[in-house]
Amino acid sequence: MFFMLKFTIYFSISFVILCIPIQNRTLFNLIHKHASPYTTQIFSEVEKAASNQIQKGSKFTKKFFSNSNPDQQDKVIAKFSSTKKPMMENVEELMKDEDTEEEGYTVEEKELLNKILKEAR
Repeated sequence: MFFMLKFTIYFSISFVILCIPIQNRTLFNLIHKHASPYTTQIFSEVEKAASNQIQKGSKFTKKFFSNSNPDQQDKVIAKFSSTKKPMMENVEELMKDEDTEEEGYTVEEKELLNKILKEAR
């Protein structure tokens, strides 16, 4: 509410100031006469920069999305694919593994591991 009141007051003051007649012309027309070459140049430069950025952006998006779909689908060749490892039946088979020989498991730990292996099946 307060913003609208301030805006209305500032707009009215600016309008009155720009309508002040000087040499049978308004202040706005005098300012416009002297500023129009500069504003025309500024607007043309901004337009060029904006169109250049839009072209760069459209090129980037075309390049980005043209690369998003592969030309051909990947295929798995059977002789290179991995084989399924056999399931361990109990902890004793797991203990035969080279990595676990160094570690010592207690009876409780072995029972827990057996329980986990049975649940995983």
